[in-house]
Amino acid sequence: MGGLRPVVRPARRLSWKLLLDAFEAARAAIPGSQWLEVRYEDVLADPRGQIAAMLEFLGLPWTSNFEAGFSRYIFGTGRREAVRRDLDADNLALLEQSLAGHLKAYGYATATGPTEKGQSLEPGPRLLRRSRL
Repeated sequence: MGGLRPVVRPARRLSWKLLLDAFEAARAAIPGSQWLEVRYEDVLADPRGQIAAMLEFLGLPWTSNFEAGFSRYIFGTGRREAVRRDLDADNLALLEQSLAGHLKAYGYATATGPTEKGQSLEPGPRLLRRSRL
């Protein structure tokens, strides 16, 4: 059964699109100074730098306790291209069609070719919201 590949069900494609739509709506409603865009690929490429930027954005220090925990974590890249690797061409095309606007807006590559940024196809950026308590 090693030849079986996952299928992206319509509900999963829809939920992924709804999540990205919700991100866009939130970004439009919240001042840009309260958002930090964090790309999965960037965290894998420079974990220390990206995590430091997140902490700074949130106003949190990089403490010795945080360093101890951070230094024990391994940022593996095995899942970076999982969507392309795990889906067959038909399901990948359906997923890309569902997310076309978002993929283009964030500069992600699609099966039809790379974009200017040449990013992999992964879920959209992770956004942190700084709370003003």
